[in-house]
Amino acid sequence: MPVEKLPDGLQPPPPVGYNRIVDCKTSLFGFDTARTLTVAKETQTGNTRSGVFQTYALGADGMPKDDVLYVNWIAVLALFAYLILLESRLGATLGKRCVSVKVIDTSDETRVGLPARKATTRQLSKLIGSVPAIVFGLILFSQVGGVEDLQTVLVAWWFNLASLGAWLIGAAWALWIIVSLVRKKDPVYDRLAGTAVVLK
Repeated sequence: MPVEKLPDGLQPPPPVGYNRIVDCKTSLFGFDTARTLTVAKETQTGNTRSGVFQTYALGADGMPKDDVLYVNWIAVLALFAYLILLESRLGATLGKRCVSVKVIDTSDETRVGLPARKATTRQLSKLIGSVPAIVFGLILFSQVGGVEDLQTVLVAWWFNLASLGAWLIGAAWALWIIVSLVRKKDPVYDRLAGTAVVLK
């Protein structure tokens, strides 16, 4: 939601001449889990809009917090635990059970469920296409020291080339999986894990 006034004590300082302030709350099941304030300076030249921004963590009282513990990773971890646990115990998640399919170990088709190693490999293999983007993002944000550094990086030729490369790798990986599914072949992540999806 847009706000009118900045709280005191923002570090590093917001962009000079800022013209947009957004207070954003994240919630899970109706409980607030995070609150951030984004301060931006946006400029429009013809049909092109550009800008720089700085994001700050806020407490429930709307004041800046330095000692914020981000817990978004817990949701991702819980999703992977759910997928791995159900596929290793039952061979199917709740969604797979609804559509009457299950995952089998191709080396032991009579076994109910998958070995934990294969269930884990299957889930992690789905993410291979996103690895370049994740690594690129980690490198980028470890090198950026503030708004001025970020503004310089965002217009650099190497940033745009690396972003395009990471996007193309992710898109190619997703396309490879989609084409395999359309041709009714095991997708690459099932081949890597030694698993297959079959009708119950």
